[in-house]
Amino acid sequence: MKILKQIIFILSLTAAFTAQSQVKVSVKIGTAPNWGPVGYTDVQYYYLPDIEVYYDINTNMFIYLYNGVWIRRTYLPYRYRNYDLYGGYKVVLNHYHGYYPYGHFRNHRHRYGKGYRGRYQRNIGTRPGKVKPPSKPTRQVPKPTPHPMPKPTPRPVPKPSPRPLSKPTPRPKQNPPVKLKSPVHHIEKQGHGGRKPGGGHGGKH
Repeated sequence: MKILKQIIFILSLTAAFTAQSQVKVSVKIGTAPNWGPVGYTDVQYYYLPDIEVYYDINTNMFIYLYNGVWIRRTYLPYRYRNYDLYGGYKVVLNHYHGYYPYGHFRNHRHRYGKGYRGRYQRNIGTRPGKVKPPSKPTRQVPKPTPHPMPKPTPRPVPKPSPRPLSKPTPRPKQNPPVKLKSPVHHIEKQGHGGRKPGGGHGGKH
């Protein structure tokens, strides 16, 4: 009889453990919004310290105080309708998976006051209407374009103009000298034929 009771007790413990394991496995984590921080997968709640609002990832709802009562809505309260979810800081509640995160609101408000900023956060997606920046932005400095130095234009060296060779001026031809007949010889010839010198006057009268 005791052995039967022990077997029933062991079976009951096994059934309870199996049921508890199934409950744990059935906890489903929803899809984080684009404005959520990168690097967190097993998370259910964000706390937004700037506006003191919780966000439930599983239901995609905001949880905030309204007239002293915590309510769940798919939108922010009217006074925070223009709040920048992409630029605001999100405190990730890693260790809470219950249904009432605001049960620790006093502790959260004291620890993460308005304007709180922790370590750097990068959003999962991009702001609507903007292009996602590269993961590792690199600043490229444009290289200065080298301006080619103008080559000096060589100055043309004037070639010396060849001097024209002067032709020798031909000398005028000289006429041969004219031989003049001496009148003295002519007279002498006439004297020898007729009269002797000095004898013309020696004849007889």
